[in-house]
Amino acid sequence: MFNARPDRPSLPAEPSERLLRVEIKVPRPEGSQARKPVHLSLVIDRSGSMSGEKLRLALEAARQAIRTLQPGDRFSVVTFDHQVEVPIPSTEATPGARLRAEAALDTVTARGNTDLGGGWLRGCAEVGAHLPEDAIGRVLLLTDGQANHGITSPDELTSRARSQRLRRVTTIPRSGPRRTGSTPSGTPIQGRCPP
Repeated sequence: MFNARPDRPSLPAEPSERLLRVEIKVPRPEGSQARKPVHLSLVIDRSGSMSGEKLRLALEAARQAIRTLQPGDRFSVVTFDHQVEVPIPSTEATPGARLRAEAALDTVTARGNTDLGGGWLRGCAEVGAHLPEDAIGRVLLLTDGQANHGITSPDELTSRARSQRLRRVTTIPRSGPRRTGSTPSGTPIQGRCPP
């Protein structure tokens, strides 16, 4: 279905700028299957280097991810600086749980050092604890990639990422100034691994 409406009911006789709202509705193809359930952990770097705009954007990305969850999905929220916290342990993506998670995000502030490995591994554990065969396990790692506490070795992080993939838990890295899909030192790593 296609629908277009101008911003005003009548068109002027003289040239002018107008806005046109276009709406396209695409029906689901017949026989299409619903997507598999997603088990997601939102792992958010709250270290001092994330203060300001970086943390604001990471929290907004987490809110958007929470809003896209559907019935049958599960999610958790993990925050880390030099300490790892789990304000929302793995839970079903009910409307109430999503609201509680968004409220928890409102309390996150920047502080401390960056235990990227510890936060990421806790997110992987939250996903893996309730991951049935028919679900997709993902960790969304929101960080600037400046690991300076705990596991900081790119080789060690890469090795751990490979182990997690064998458990069907993969990571979608989203980092700031460093190239997405690289280790904290900037070395590229294969597959969906932590930065």
